[in-house]
Amino acid sequence: MPKFQLTLFIAGKNAHAERIVSGVHRMMVNAAAEYELTVCDILEEPQIAEKEKVMATPTLVLSSPPPCRRVVGDVSDPARVLSYLGIPSGGSRSEPGRHGTGKPP
Repeated sequence: MPKFQLTLFIAGKNAHAERIVSGVHRMMVNAAAEYELTVCDILEEPQIAEKEKVMATPTLVLSSPPPCRRVVGDVSDPARVLSYLGIPSGGSRSEPGRHGTGKPP
């Protein structure tokens, strides 16, 4: 199974943004997917948002494996988000703890 490279663009560090980050981590863990999630606060790093042409938050970008895909806005429906990104939902994890990098909630 490939390692999924994701970037989540948020605006500010607040309770709403933390729920979104937590939800994306939970979605990927429940999908039993190996992933790396980078969180980018566009208020702190506007140059990255401009380079990536992010116009709204939250925006979840799958950059690898190709094709690159984006979910803009509501990322609260895991089945819909995983389906659109082409990430299989569920599955068995052979090694616990191999999922996710970055700061879990």
